[in-house]
Amino acid sequence: MNVENKKYTKEGPISRGRFGRGRFGHGRRIESPKNIKKAFLRLFAYLGSQVFILFISTLFILISVILQVIAPAVIGNAIKQYLELTQNMRQFIHQIIILLIIYLSSYIVNALSSIFMVRMGNHVVFRLRKELFHHIQTLSLSYFDKKGIGDIISRLTNDIEVIYNALANGFFSLVSGLFTIIGVIIGMLLLNIQLSIIVISIVPIMVFIAAIIGRKVRTAFRENQEKIGLLSSNIQESISGVKVIQSFHREEEEFKLFRELNNTVRKVGIKANFTASVFMPVLMFLTSFALSLLIGIGGALILTAGGVFSIGLLTSFILYARRFFQPLRQITNVYNVLQSALAGAERVFDILDTKSDIKVKKDAIKLENIEGSVEFKDVTFGYRKNKNVLENISLKVKEGEKIAIVGPTGAGKTTLVNLISRFYDVKDGKILIDNKEIKDIEINSLRRNMGVVLQEPFFFAASIKENIKYGNLQKNDEDVIHAAKIANAHDFIRKLPEGYDTVLSERGLNLSGGQRQLLAIARAVIADPKILILDEATSNIDSLTEAHIQEALLKLMERRTCFIIAHRLSTIKEADQVVVIHNKKIIEQGAHKELLSRKGFYYRLYNMQLFKVDITEEMQI
Repeated sequence: MNVENKKYTKEGPISRGRFGRGRFGHGRRIESPKNIKKAFLRLFAYLGSQVFILFISTLFILISVILQVIAPAVIGNAIKQYLELTQNMRQFIHQIIILLIIYLSSYIVNALSSIFMVRMGNHVVFRLRKELFHHIQTLSLSYFDKKGIGDIISRLTNDIEVIYNALANGFFSLVSGLFTIIGVIIGMLLLNIQLSIIVISIVPIMVFIAAIIGRKVRTAFRENQEKIGLLSSNIQESISGVKVIQSFHREEEEFKLFRELNNTVRKVGIKANFTASVFMPVLMFLTSFALSLLIGIGGALILTAGGVFSIGLLTSFILYARRFFQPLRQITNVYNVLQSALAGAERVFDILDTKSDIKVKKDAIKLENIEGSVEFKDVTFGYRKNKNVLENISLKVKEGEKIAIVGPTGAGKTTLVNLISRFYDVKDGKILIDNKEIKDIEINSLRRNMGVVLQEPFFFAASIKENIKYGNLQKNDEDVIHAAKIANAHDFIRKLPEGYDTVLSERGLNLSGGQRQLLAIARAVIADPKILILDEATSNIDSLTEAHIQEALLKLMERRTCFIIAHRLSTIKEADQVVVIHNKKIIEQGAHKELLSRKGFYYRLYNMQLFKVDITEEMQI
């Protein structure tokens, strides 16, 4: 497992990972926006009413800079007038008090500006985060099929954080730096042009060297980020897959891979920080060189042209020079922050610009008090453009009927029921509920009439009571207990230390698989849907637990139209209809006994499962 087993693209190195497949790490490259102007203008639009705050903050920065530019001139004048010429200590102390007032005022105004910038930044990211999260909730499942969850979370967290840092800190530093440079140049030129030229002449050299070293620093840290990302990915995979690692006794191999990655991160980190450590000393050397040159030439001028040049003037220029070079370094550091922020903004806007594949009509009707009949009319669907999963599916389900859907893995069973809830739109054909096409129905009212119990139900890190009530937030605690009793979940819940207030861990993994299924049934009970979907709800459950779940499901299915997906064919004997899907089509349909009597695909499937449960994955016609 050689960590250097990689290839390079124009974008940078790509790890080949454990099994030779490309795998990107979680670290991100230092990116530049594709369209700086567009990203900036769109982000600026999110300021809204905060434009006034931005204006006030910028005004305070300007006032602070003006005060700081005045200060060196006051010091120089005080030294010249009251130490060199008149030796008036009283007036000199008076000038020092004025100087302290100037500096204090500058710092107060500067602090106020920083506070306003933080407020503005928080307001913008609050709006961005709110709109982004809300928009993500409206996107169709097809978007999440294509995008990685990690990437979406990164945009909601990392990219938003980078934008905040740029608004709250980067913009402040940039504006303050630019105002300071302009102010100091004006101040120096007003005092003396010759000394000003000495200071300004160093700038082109600093910019040139900063550009060269800065490019090397960015390249080094880009590589460092990528390697840290690979290490993070390795750690995440190893922790998530610790059961598999221990089961196959691969601890040593995992440690070896981690050690190699960790060693690479160490080497790259040293290289990056070494390169960065060279950057600041070089700039500091140039600053010191400029100051030395200024003191040397200024001192010589004082001795040779004492009438024009003075110690006070030289003191002012030394202070100006120190103020002049500081914002140059500051702006250099801010550049990458602003670039990354605009690139992050583009990624955020990319999600906001994504339209849901599910189009909702403005005049869509609300679905209320439905009977629950469902009809598929020549339905064709595929996740990809030229690859259908279902073709010409026609199926009528009466109110209150129990329909079992069986077939090999990947035949489209789950896809069929996902289409009812309109998680995806059909390519061709229609789906009707109570003779109303679902595309004409308001989507929230459609889904309020649907209930789903999955093979692996999802639960939030909240109390059992809150998770059950999630099916209908209007219900009270008594309704929760009633639903749990119907679902056969009440007994095990009350035996827990905190009962219904027991907080579930991530995904409810502090409960057994059977207990999670019973909670999912209780959640469906409290939702009281007219159409119920059971997606392999009893798969991978022991026989005793399955009996409890089956009893709960029978209560749940009463007076409801039910679609039952199950690998265990023994669990669907009492269904009104059994629909067999294979090769994209419905190949058989009828009651359990009727299909067995035909001795076709279902008959072979049922009998062969007596010996091999997973035969549905291998059966062919």
